[in-house]
Amino acid sequence: MYLFLVSLYAFAAVVITFCRNIKEKMTTQKEELREMFRELKEYEKQKIDLGINGIPASPMQIVQAHIMCEDLGYMRDYVLNEKGDIKALWFNHVEL
Repeated sequence: MYLFLVSLYAFAAVVITFCRNIKEKMTTQKEELREMFRELKEYEKQKIDLGINGIPASPMQIVQAHIMCEDLGYMRDYVLNEKGDIKALWFNHVEL
């Protein structure tokens, strides 16, 4: 009986640690997505064109694409004007 309780306690400790790690990861991801949204809203306010995979997109659409396609990555492509200022920001899908 004692061995069973020790094993159960050890298993519970592993599960609790796993759940904490998942929660921390999710919290970090949420904050990163919020920060991305804020950044993209600033670009939008500056009249910088935004898009994903060659299609114009809003900041929310870009963030949602990042949420839904966790197994994909997106590379940023900054398009500059003749002065070197950002005139467009495109996110292009890349295989991980």
